Amino acid sequence: MVLETAVKPKEPPKKPREWLEWGIYFTLGTEVALCVIVGLFLGYGLDRWLGTSPLFIMVLALGGLSAGIYNLVRNLKRYDGSQNSGKSETHSH
Repeated sequence: MVLETAVKPKEPPKKPREWLEWGIYFTLGTEVALCVIVGLFLGYGLDRWLGTSPLFIMVLALGGLSAGIYNLVRNLKRYDGSQNSGKSETHSH
């Protein structure tokens, strides 16, 4: 029938594994951004308190960025390691 061919099949719902991966990547990005934001706020507070205009904002923002990138790399290695540990590699030589 013509009506049956015009109806598109629905896409299957996303698997829980796909949602888990989205959540992990969202968390990693948010963590990097929060490290930078915390560094900016702490630097701003120190600069106002000590009267050193952009010094601590720049230093602590860069420190927050480096801490965020360090955590990102560490968590990606941990996530990648957990992915590979479930797979068994067999080589036939």
